[in-house]
Amino acid sequence: MTQKPDAVQSKDTGQSFAPHPEGQFPARCVDVIDLGIKPETYPGQDTREVHKVSLVFASGELNEEGHLHIVSGEYTNSMNEKANLRRLLEQWRGKAYADDEAKKGVPLHRLHNQPALIVVEHRQSKRGRTYACISSITPLPKQLDPPDVEVYTRPAFWEDRRKEYADALAKHRAMVFANGDNVPLDESQAIDGDDDLPF
Repeated sequence: MTQKPDAVQSKDTGQSFAPHPEGQFPARCVDVIDLGIKPETYPGQDTREVHKVSLVFASGELNEEGHLHIVSGEYTNSMNEKANLRRLLEQWRGKAYADDEAKKGVPLHRLHNQPALIVVEHRQSKRGRTYACISSITPLPKQLDPPDVEVYTRPAFWEDRRKEYADALAKHRAMVFANGDNVPLDESQAIDGDDDLPF
């Protein structure tokens, strides 16, 4: 044959970034991300549509390439008394929400740039990858300075996740409406307004 092949090398391009180190760190909330509505299914239950948000923190720690380490959590956007987001926010502010406060709503965007003391823990995903998560969060003690985080750029994978959820939602709704069923909605919906409730 006279045709020469292109010099192409195939490799695993999966995310292999190092997770945030474990331990206790002063940190700042550097991003609040609305991920949109995601269909979720649990054994023995109908698929529900839940509004997802992510809170992203930076401690000022840098990875080997000199980039900012971040650690984040994804939550259902709900202030129900059993919701993980409500529990996290109550730990962070150091006191529980009254029922009327929770019903009024919490403007999550106001968490941006707020300091915290976080404990980061490593866990294994179902695919065997190590990831960092926030195992606890408290108000930052007055004697500790929050990190100066001058440069943060939202990583592209968040937009990928938002698109993934939007695609899954479109497929779910097409299937539901084709069957003539109702869509089970989670109690959490987008928070309207911009009130004066402190986080």
